Amino acid sequence: MTRPARVASLVAIVTVAAAVVFHGRVLAGVAGFMSDGDPLARADAILALTDSDRSPFAAADLYRRGYAPQVLVARTRATRLEAAGLLPPRSDVWRRVLMHEGVPASAIAMVGRDLRDAVGVGRTLSSPPLRYHRIIVVVFAPLCRIARADLRRGAASAPLEFVMHPVESDEFDRRTWWKSPHGVVTYFDSYVLWVLRFVRS
Repeated sequence: MTRPARVASLVAIVTVAAAVVFHGRVLAGVAGFMSDGDPLARADAILALTDSDRSPFAAADLYRRGYAPQVLVARTRATRLEAAGLLPPRSDVWRRVLMHEGVPASAIAMVGRDLRDAVGVGRTLSSPPLRYHRIIVVVFAPLCRIARADLRRGAASAPLEFVMHPVESDEFDRRTWWKSPHGVVTYFDSYVLWVLRFVRS
């Protein structure tokens, strides 16, 4: 075996060994990149995005812990089932969950109407007169990085800070997402969405 071949073989062996030993950390880092949240801090409001069924429960918990005096729920574009009247709007369900979890109706504010995505939510929240300067955003963990970028793009240059608070899935553990088919599909989709936004920007 020639010297270059021996070097190549050694590199391959070391790479495979490292993959075997550290694959868990590497794959956990894959999830951590997309699920990168911010340290919690007191804010003017808590925004419960409608991308996870855990969002309103987590938002209510933050409200009860005194992180903000108000919870915001975005009115998103209706799904086909909602438009047909077969399901209530998700924003209305979120409002009822918040009230069930101890958030008074007076502390819940519905935001916008027929919003398509987080860009529209950010644009609505930053429209004058500016009522908020810091908002805690409760978001599905795999979509955290994407939601942060979209909210900031919608808010443009407005002096509005978004503190991202990711919530986990009921279907899989973020630390071992690759062991769940649902986790694999979820993180694959989130990376595809992130790459598409990066390419288009």
